[in-house]
Amino acid sequence: MKKIILLLILFAANGIFAQSAGFNNTFIVFSINGNGNLYYDLNGNTSNYDFNNATIGTFCQGSTNGMVFKGAEHNIYKCGGCDLTSTRLYYRIYLNGTTPGNFVPNTIGYTSGFNNGCGGQDQMWSNVGYNTNLLAGLGAGNYTIEVYSDASVTCSGGTVYASNGGTNYKAYFTVTAPSVGGSVSGSQSVCSGSTPTDLTLSGHTGSITKWQRSTSSDFTSGVTDISNTTATLTGTSVGALTATTYFRAVVTSGACSSANSAVATVTVNAPSAGGSVSGSQTLCSGSTPTDLTLSGHTGSVTKWQRSTSSDFTSGVTDISNATTTLTGASIGALTATTYFRAVVVSGACSSANSSVATVTVNAPSAGGSVSGSQTICSGSTPSDLTLIGHTGSITKWQRSTSSDFTSGVTDISNTTTTLTGTFVGALTATTYFRAVVTSGACSSANSSVATVTVNAPSAGGSVSGSQTICSGSTPSDLILSGHTGSVTKWQRSTSSDFTSGIADISNTTTTLTGASIGTLTATTYFRAVVTSGACSSANSSVATVTVNAPSVGGVVSGSYEFCTTDNSGTLTLSGHTGSIIKWQSSTVSDFSAAVSDISNTGTTLNFTDVAQTTYYRAIVKSGNCAEAASASVGVIINNNMWNGAAGNSDWNDAGNWSCGEVPTQFENAVIAAGSYQPDITGNNAVSAASLTILNGAGVVVRSGSNLIVTNEVVVEEGGSLTIENNGNLIQVNDVDNTGAVTVQKNSAPIYRLDYAMWSSPVAGETLIGFSPETLSNRFYQYNPLSDQYATVPGSTTFAEGAGYLIRVANTHPSFVNNETPGTSWRGTFVGTPNNGDVNVAVTPQQSGVSQGYNAVGNPYPSPINIYAFYAANTGTIADASALYFWRKKNDAATSYYARVTKLAYTANTGNAWGDAGGTAFNGAPNTWVINPGQGFIVQAIGSTVHFNNAMRVPVNNGQIFRTAQDESEIAISRLWLNLSGQDGFSQAAIGYTDMTTLGLDYGWDGKAFINDGDVTLFSLAGEETLGIQARPSFEASDVVPMGYQATQPGTYTIALDHMDGVFEAGQDIYLQDNLLNITHDLKQGAYEFTTEAGVVTNRFNVIYAEPLSTENPTLDANSVIVYKDGSSISINSGTADMTGVSVYDTRGRLLYSAKDINATETVINGLQVQQQVLIVEVTSPKGKITKKLIY
Repeated sequence: MKKIILLLILFAANGIFAQSAGFNNTFIVFSINGNGNLYYDLNGNTSNYDFNNATIGTFCQGSTNGMVFKGAEHNIYKCGGCDLTSTRLYYRIYLNGTTPGNFVPNTIGYTSGFNNGCGGQDQMWSNVGYNTNLLAGLGAGNYTIEVYSDASVTCSGGTVYASNGGTNYKAYFTVTAPSVGGSVSGSQSVCSGSTPTDLTLSGHTGSITKWQRSTSSDFTSGVTDISNTTATLTGTSVGALTATTYFRAVVTSGACSSANSAVATVTVNAPSAGGSVSGSQTLCSGSTPTDLTLSGHTGSVTKWQRSTSSDFTSGVTDISNATTTLTGASIGALTATTYFRAVVVSGACSSANSSVATVTVNAPSAGGSVSGSQTICSGSTPSDLTLIGHTGSITKWQRSTSSDFTSGVTDISNTTTTLTGTFVGALTATTYFRAVVTSGACSSANSSVATVTVNAPSAGGSVSGSQTICSGSTPSDLILSGHTGSVTKWQRSTSSDFTSGIADISNTTTTLTGASIGTLTATTYFRAVVTSGACSSANSSVATVTVNAPSVGGVVSGSYEFCTTDNSGTLTLSGHTGSIIKWQSSTVSDFSAAVSDISNTGTTLNFTDVAQTTYYRAIVKSGNCAEAASASVGVIINNNMWNGAAGNSDWNDAGNWSCGEVPTQFENAVIAAGSYQPDITGNNAVSAASLTILNGAGVVVRSGSNLIVTNEVVVEEGGSLTIENNGNLIQVNDVDNTGAVTVQKNSAPIYRLDYAMWSSPVAGETLIGFSPETLSNRFYQYNPLSDQYATVPGSTTFAEGAGYLIRVANTHPSFVNNETPGTSWRGTFVGTPNNGDVNVAVTPQQSGVSQGYNAVGNPYPSPINIYAFYAANTGTIADASALYFWRKKNDAATSYYARVTKLAYTANTGNAWGDAGGTAFNGAPNTWVINPGQGFIVQAIGSTVHFNNAMRVPVNNGQIFRTAQDESEIAISRLWLNLSGQDGFSQAAIGYTDMTTLGLDYGWDGKAFINDGDVTLFSLAGEETLGIQARPSFEASDVVPMGYQATQPGTYTIALDHMDGVFEAGQDIYLQDNLLNITHDLKQGAYEFTTEAGVVTNRFNVIYAEPLSTENPTLDANSVIVYKDGSSISINSGTADMTGVSVYDTRGRLLYSAKDINATETVINGLQVQQQVLIVEVTSPKGKITKKLIY
């Protein structure tokens, strides 16, 4: 397909490129019938179709996708500095033999270019984004599309053309008119089996491709093609028809879709059939028959006929009715039997008569009258009843319980005119009788009614209102019901069988009022007397009015007096009248207040552990008489009163107490004013059931001591209770305290301008009252919606269980240098000590609203156990939430928060503590506490954080006191890593227990705060960044991904801070640098690295088995066999010599170690351990593996 390429510029012979430009090849692009882009060669030489002189196709007029212009492609060269600025393709379409119109320009944009050998570029200018329907508006006919291209250049006169040897490119196509089906004449009706006349098509556009016939007018079923391409479909070609048939022609115009003609119908009539008439009936003379209905006929009804003879040979009358129903109304009332039929005609067929329907007419029924109405006694047989004066046959007799026979109707099988009394039988209720007479098909008629009246026997009925009353009271009313007859009188008696003490009461109503009875002092019986007609009277049931003696409370014996609440005794009731319904207790001797019911109905009451003076009584009730209370008796609990009689301030000196013994948790301690006041010191823990400090008295709980009170603490005005720093007040029960106490709390060593997060252990204290020398704008509360601290007024009262960030007093010593330690600041809380359940409302985590971080705090004047705090807030605190403590020296490079979970504590700085407590988290984690006054941050998923007394523990000054409530110590192996640099410090912890998983473990894992300080070190659990991560029981094959964040590029170190468990027992710890492919032994020292600023999550892993080179391959764990043989452990390492073996328990304690084995087999004898899981570590020149063994 070679094209002529127009070259406009020649190259200079001396090798200097002249300015020139021109088309190499060009293409026009169409979409034909929606089949994608089709390229045609214009000025080109490719395998595409040639456009010039091409016949593109035939298309239907009005098509939207038949021939669509998509664009063009121009491949152009330029030389010697000649530039191209734009290209275009022009086309015009015109009907052959007509004058062409204007060209339509289409801009073709630049696509790409590359250098050529003439000092310029070969460029492609391409655009296939047009979507122009070239058939739009074109009528039917033959068309020419004419095309050329040009380009705007900076040489050669400004424009170059792509031509076809000096002419434009032309191609041709045809547009055909749409198909039109036209109409078919000749619709007709024929008889079944006849041949129709011809059908003729007219008004169509296109050629007839076929005819079609169908059994449905819409040609949706029974369609058959007829091979006929002429405009006439002859009746002969159609043939005889036996059912209505529909015909149409199918017409196609050129490339257009075919069209169907209008439908011609040949209706086929079936032969006449008379059918059958339903509705033959029998009726009563003078009645109008029901409708007669014709069915099963073929054709139309032309008329109906009636006759007095069944064969219609006489008395025939035409009825003008052309419907299939002959209504009874049109027939009218009949007095003689009459016969009916319909006359049917189908098209031009002969008429046909239907079957005959007969209407039989009977004379009307007459019921007559029944004689013999009478009155009898219940249970008697009536005399005979007789029917006379009736027309028709007796079909039955009937009896009824209602005179109008609307209910209780029973048929009697008797068709004679006499209903004998014997047939009726004995009657017990008035009954009505009648005969039913029927004449032929006429409606039955009922005779007159005969009444047999039956008198019922007398029935006494029953009296309701039996009751129990107190002697001297008037009973409530008694009511008679269910009786038969009239009340003639009432009776009363002193005996339930009315054999004695009977008195008549003149009352003929159904109610005997209590007023008419009067007051009663003894049990009395009542009944009514009832008579029905002349029948004998009957007595009702008996109502009993039981009269009880009055209640008498009696006397309670037994009087007790105790000093201790650890007490018991028995109280006994005697001399009472009635039943004991309960006992009662009260702290008031006259039972005017504080009354509590005791569920006990016995005459004795046992008491134990009475905590305060309490009075007891029994409540007695005799029948329904008013309750009576017994005399009360008191169990006196004497307070153990401090009197200082021993002449010292020692709480634990029994001589100082009125009861002669030191108070315990069972005794109420009362401190009175005096020369000597109790001083709780010497790291003592003292107890009392309750504590009351009177006016002028005072108690001091020194540092390291604990005051444990089972119930309330009461400090009267003028009295005092002081709890020094690291002294504790612990309460057991959830009770309210009264009066103000003083709680002193020292901060960690800090400097002026440093902050601490505080919470108040007392109610009523204000921020400024607690820290009066803090500047007024340096009190803050955490906002969980913005995750920012917001200032609050110093006059704000500490909310119970809330945390507040407070800057130290403005007069506090300032920072001098790192060698000069900070100074502890003492804060004093004054108010009623918080106690019992404390529920703090918090803002939970909610996507797009809040991350759920809230500032809360220990609300008590005693430490709370961290494990217990987590347990109480399951479902409230997020799975990966640590407890976050503000421990920040006023230093921007340092993280704000230290973290603690049930697994570990991670520091946020190498500086001294900057919080409200200063307690280091040492020892077993299940004994760790949150100190009094300590505020902290948690992430909440629920709306309430809970505190309760069960969390409170007697821990002082960092000491650990094990109590019965402590959880069993958990075997843990942990390591702490520090990330340090010139610009910051961060610590992360990793631990292993048999209670945790690789997922997020509530209370164990703690999130790391990214961007909290200049650097952050964290481990990864899935997508979660953790400052503290708990993992399952230790496996030496474990790999822990580590990440970090650095705000500044530079050199940093990762170092092992400290460790315990298997790591302290010798387990290796390596840091794997994935970037530099370096594995570093952290036990040999810190690892130094250089990094850019940012968050990096894939550079480091912590591993426990050093990867070996191919020259020193890893020992195959599958080749090492460890098993128990009696009391020995046998080990076989396959082909690799062992150099050493170590045995650990699950806590990481080393139980056995052997070196220089240099053999593939060894036996460990004499290992003195109990049955447990052991970890056996095998070392060889080829590596190190661990195996678990149940010993």
